[in-house]
Amino acid sequence: MVAARERFKTKLTEARQKSWTRFVQKDLAGNPWGVAYRLAAEKFHKTGVITCFTREDNSPTLTPHNTLEFLIHKLLPDDDSSANTRAQDEFSRDFRATNALPHQAEPFTAEDLDRIVADLRPGKAPGVDQLPVGLIKLLHPWTGRSLLRIFNACWRLGYFPAAWKEGKLVILLKDPTGDAGSVKNYRPITLLPAYAKILEKLLKDMLTRTVSPLHSRHHQFGFTSGRSTTDALLSFQTAVTEGNRKYTLSIFIDIRGAFDNV
Repeated sequence: MVAARERFKTKLTEARQKSWTRFVQKDLAGNPWGVAYRLAAEKFHKTGVITCFTREDNSPTLTPHNTLEFLIHKLLPDDDSSANTRAQDEFSRDFRATNALPHQAEPFTAEDLDRIVADLRPGKAPGVDQLPVGLIKLLHPWTGRSLLRIFNACWRLGYFPAAWKEGKLVILLKDPTGDAGSVKNYRPITLLPAYAKILEKLLKDMLTRTVSPLHSRHHQFGFTSGRSTTDALLSFQTAVTEGNRKYTLSIFIDIRGAFDNV
């Protein structure tokens, strides 16, 4: 009986290893940044417990409402226009007064829309409209023509529907093992309606086709189709190993809160 149990454990371990190997190979073949990468890099978010924070006057936030109010204010502070410089006020006025210029660009095609809808990944959390991606993909054969007319009208008029700019705010705990009392350990994300994402992708593809020839293909890796940080690292490695000088000087910049500050 003992020998049979040991043989069973050995066979079970071998089967698990083979199954895991097949899964990793299949996952990496389809997407090198998929589940296998996220498991190795520990990028799956774990649920954290909200904690209290200490205000500037050293008083704690004692209720969930006060805690979330404090956290949102710290992560997404209100824009105080009274503190603006003259240049900022002028830029803000110019931005509000900007009107879309007439253009003769080609409209979006049914093929563009079908491709983007087909590439939408089901299972993503919906926005404030509560319309899941799976339902949108299911209805697309009947709603696609009407949506295409709406999207082309937005493109022609330079208009983005205000309802599609409203999102659901979700605050994620970056590191569950880190300091839950530190505001820096939280990251806000906004869940937008799927139709807003479709229009954004249509606009991005249109702009990419127009702007990409202006980009330096040799030095730009971000926001460039077919290029990634891996290409940047390989380019850097080549510059170091194949350089004809004894030393190579490198400057790396990491901007804290880049999205909020740039």
